[in-house]
Amino acid sequence: LFATLIHNDFEQEFLHQLSTFGIIPIEDFDPLDPKHIQNPDFNDDSTSQFEKEQFAFKTVNQRMTRTLQFIRTPVRYAVSEYFMQEGWIDEVERNIVLNDL
Repeated sequence: LFATLIHNDFEQEFLHQLSTFGIIPIEDFDPLDPKHIQNPDFNDDSTSQFEKEQFAFKTVNQRMTRTLQFIRTPVRYAVSEYFMQEGWIDEVERNIVLNDL
């Protein structure tokens, strides 16, 4: 499993290239779904669903916030807006990242 951030103008070409190698995208993948947690500390029954959801959110949130640091300044704002729409970061975090860089 891997994630790739591409400009929407290149989406069709990218999907075509993936298909030439037999790679099938997971269209409805939700990175916030706790079922994707691979940390053994969260795979037992003693961890509540809420704790798993919080851990999944925290993990995705940290990854997206860090990702913004590596995106070129001219497109950083647009990408941060997309991340907010997806629920991966909030407005406060976006503003902190945009102002710190």
